[in-house]
Amino acid sequence: MFFWILWMIIYVPVMIYLANSKAPEWLLVTFGIGGALIFVAWELKSIFGAFGSSNTFFGSGKKAEKILATGKPAVATLLSIGENSKGGVVTINDQPLLNLKLLVDPEGAPPYEVIFDTIISRIDVPQFQPGARFHVRIDPTDPQIVVLDAQATADDKPRIGGEEWEEGDREMIRDHGLDGVVTLLSIEETGQSKDFKPEVKMRWQMKCAKFGEYKIEQKTHVTSEMAGQLKGAIGRSFSAKIHPEKKERTSMEINF
Repeated sequence: MFFWILWMIIYVPVMIYLANSKAPEWLLVTFGIGGALIFVAWELKSIFGAFGSSNTFFGSGKKAEKILATGKPAVATLLSIGENSKGGVVTINDQPLLNLKLLVDPEGAPPYEVIFDTIISRIDVPQFQPGARFHVRIDPTDPQIVVLDAQATADDKPRIGGEEWEEGDREMIRDHGLDGVVTLLSIEETGQSKDFKPEVKMRWQMKCAKFGEYKIEQKTHVTSEMAGQLKGAIGRSFSAKIHPEKKERTSMEINF
């Protein structure tokens, strides 16, 4: 805003004066080009300055690392996701710059809202839908800055997959699993149960860079409560880790 005020009260009047005076043409051209370059440089600084800090939420940079180490823990609920605050569609390395609105609920303090722009990988966008919950850390010096605590979030989310895997599959997926996105197509109870958990049969639409798009069918045992939640999640997408050699062996991260 300060830059625009200076622009209007200094640069524009001077340009008008030079244009209407008998000033040398070279002076008018030099001043005009110089002003245009300053304007472009300022806009680029503004844009890339926003980009430079746009991934703090995902733990990028020393500041985010410090917040993860010293910040106050909280749970955040995604209230809305949309175009970045500058408006329009902006992508960085083909990844969208989006605006998130979170309701942050710190331990022992009242909840509050934060709004910020951040770059989100296209493959992760399906996870960021209104109602999604994440563990975050709050900047001790500025409560409007929060960083995603990915480890705590992953530990808190139920995962589906693994009952019929061979020895070593779980470790392979954990250490070398491919990032993917899965969409729940259908779920039905088989009438069988194990450890008082009903068996369900689920069909998933899979998508990852190596294997492309394909479908799998999976049987597993879940609590009755989760079975009901899964039935209400048909059509929703979740993140997943896919075995690099056995694409049907997938660990789905469920986020209700």
